[in-house]
Parts: sequence; structure tokens; C-alpha cells
Amino acid sequence: MWIILVILTLLCYLRYQDNIFKILLLSSILTLISKFFVNSITLELILFLVYFACGIIFIKISNQKLFKQKKRYNLKNSIGMVVIVAEPFNNEQIGSVKFNGDIWRAKTESEQLLTKGMMVRIRRIEGLILYVD
Repeated sequence: MWIILVILTLLCYLRYQDNIFKILLLSSILTLISKFFVNSITLELILFLVYFACGIIFIKISNQKLFKQKKRYNLKNSIGMVVIVAEPFNNEQIGSVKFNGDIWRAKTESEQLLTKGMMVRIRRIEGLILYVD
């Protein structure tokens, strides 16, 4: 049972990188290790809850957030900023660029092929697509 919880919380942590999944992962690993010394499922559940509570308290004491805060962008101020091409594209394709550490969909009106790693400038934004050249 604990090995399944370890695998599930590991997958969640790798996907979301939130502290709550880190605490769940560490609690389930510690409980899995404790299972070799304890023969009672009730005691294992109590240990899991104690480990989890200690993790929550530690996070709160260290002033960290349990969940990641969503990034907010002021896209109006982004016109003219330089971004890096993450996936090659031209005016017939939709590609992607790296903007503020995130990958965004992008289009260009230029005939030139924009290659990976090329620096381009944001010219306009329509919806969630950046127009670059």
C-alpha cells in the first residue's frame, strides 16, 4: 500500500513541484520504512499522519508556500521584449518561444525560418499567441 502511495506522490511531485506533494512523498517514504519495524496498520497510519503534520509545520515555520503561486503576466508591457525561440517555425507554422521561463505558442509574419535559440522580439499578442520577428 505504501509503495503505491510513494509512486503516486512522486509522479504528482514531478508534475506539479508543489511542497504539499513533497511532504506527502516524504511522509509515505518514512512510513514505508517504518513498516519494517511496525506490524500494525493503525500505527502505520498514525505515523503517516504524524510525519505529514511535522512536514506541514516545518513548511509553515520556514515561510514556504504549500502550493506554487500561478504566474501573472502583464502582457501589455511585453510588446518589444526579446524572447528565445524554443521550437523552429516560419510564417506557415506555429512554433514556440521561451518567455519569462515559460514556453509560449508563437507565430511570425516573416518568411525567414526562426531556428531554435534565435533571439526574436515580440511585436504583438493575440490571445495566448505571441507574434514575433
